[in-house]
Amino acid sequence: MYIATKIINEEKNGVELYFNVLPLSGTKQAMKNAGFRWNRHKLCWYAKQSDKTNALADIYAETSVEEYQNLASQTNEEVVLITEQKQNAGSGSKSRPDPVNKDGVKVGDVFYDSWGYDQTNIDYYQVVGLKGTTQVVLRAIRAEAKQTGWLQSDVRPLKDQFITGSYITRQQENEDGMIRRTGNCMGHVTAGSGRNVLFQTTWDAWHSESSYA
Repeated sequence: MYIATKIINEEKNGVELYFNVLPLSGTKQAMKNAGFRWNRHKLCWYAKQSDKTNALADIYAETSVEEYQNLASQTNEEVVLITEQKQNAGSGSKSRPDPVNKDGVKVGDVFYDSWGYDQTNIDYYQVVGLKGTTQVVLRAIRAEAKQTGWLQSDVRPLKDQFITGSYITRQQENEDGMIRRTGNCMGHVTAGSGRNVLFQTTWDAWHSESSYA
């Protein structure tokens, strides 16, 4: 797996980088020096296309996670993956229990928020990583919908159907299955509503949405 995916935005003559790991400090500085900026809505680093920006984007799009981990070890930094991983104790041995944080949240759990004025919108977020005991890495995901009435539908989350990059919460609480986001990564909290409260749910649970007529 490579540390980033390079996308060319033809409409804006831009180049976008969607990372599969949290960029190291040196990586972020190199991108800033090359003219890249963080897009808090699309959760990507972007810049106008040029020989310089395309060359730098190609480097990250062709750098493996293993190579990046070796680089991080030289600066005593930690590479945080933002894709779901399965951990095994070794060949021929039983799988280790899934790691959980202090409130029992683990990679693969799903949360949602409900928001809207004169209508109800549902956004889903998958836990794709843990960082310490009080931080979780979240990523917005798609949902499937079925119509239940006039301007009404039920939705449920689609696992691994990611629509954005990821971000880290700085504080995690579990009050009735809730994450309260009190901080953010690289200036962005959520890709949808901007609300700071998420509630834990399950992959087969349906939630009701409504539209404003």
